[in-house]
Amino acid sequence: EEFKDEWREKSILEDYWKAEKYHELHQRLRKDLPEREQLAAERTDRVADVLRSAFCKEYADQHRPVLTHELADYENPYMLKRSAMERLLHERCVRNQLDERVMPRLLDQHPELVKLRRQAALPPETLEPLAAFRGDVRWHFDARERLEQKLQGVDQVLQVIVANENANVDQLRAALPEKRAENPPENQLEGVRHPWRNHLGFESAVPRGVAGGTKFGQPEPELATQLAKMRYPTLQRVAHTLPKDPKYRAHVVRSIRVLERSKDWDFQSKLDAINRMKEIYDTMKDSQEYMSGLDEKLVVNRVPSHIKRKYAKDVQYVKHYPKMWYKNKSFFRYRPSLTATAPLGKKKK
Repeated sequence: EEFKDEWREKSILEDYWKAEKYHELHQRLRKDLPEREQLAAERTDRVADVLRSAFCKEYADQHRPVLTHELADYENPYMLKRSAMERLLHERCVRNQLDERVMPRLLDQHPELVKLRRQAALPPETLEPLAAFRGDVRWHFDARERLEQKLQGVDQVLQVIVANENANVDQLRAALPEKRAENPPENQLEGVRHPWRNHLGFESAVPRGVAGGTKFGQPEPELATQLAKMRYPTLQRVAHTLPKDPKYRAHVVRSIRVLERSKDWDFQSKLDAINRMKEIYDTMKDSQEYMSGLDEKLVVNRVPSHIKRKYAKDVQYVKHYPKMWYKNKSFFRYRPSLTATAPLGKKKK
């Protein structure tokens, strides 16, 4: 009975009603608790702005609905309403393949969805690089996590005040976690020695992992955990024990600089490529030995014939073809036939 057409229609309408109510909730929060300025919590990092953003996110998260017709759970009201409208149009309005193809364009141009898309919150991929470039080493994209970090810092300062009532301002500032993060220990990552102290930053809030398959539920690799905390994933961990030969050494250094800025390779493949390159160069002979052989066989600066006859008579150089050699007719290069020696005559019309 639940799979009949009447029940499906009620389920679709219920999901659309949930999306509308969730939209009204966000409008009410923006009206009752207006933001001091656009992206105030991320730009200023003031306690009042972070507290306001954290409260709105927590209250909206507690009242966030789940679409039950086709299971969907979105934090953004734009995606929630778009999913409900898409399911409604697909079930009741789409008649053929042409309607199905133009339906996404119709949703993109819908006035209500255009307004919601403009009011939607920015993803962490947009704001986290800006915060890292600003130099923040203790920060989080989620306002609730950032508020927790600030309250932990306040607790540590209060502990210093309780332990020492005569503590000055410098001692209180030194107790803040932000000041400790600016002067990290030399071994920031276990087993990896990095020359710069600001190599690590805050942990990224970009969703990662898999939602199914054989890797679902397995612990995250150690390298992926380290990359989530790096401000800039350099290849400093493999820039050691370089080849002694200057030419090989320069090639490895050049490859490291190129791969650090390459976006098409994953980090593990970059590490494997540099390590394999160093292993191959360690087993090869000196570059000077190869260069002397190449200079002998592949002469760059040819010696003129009159000088060669006088000073290097017994030296054999590689034969060079003359200019436009393929246009010169020769019986030794190509013989069309052994019997038809005379060319074929052209018949007159």
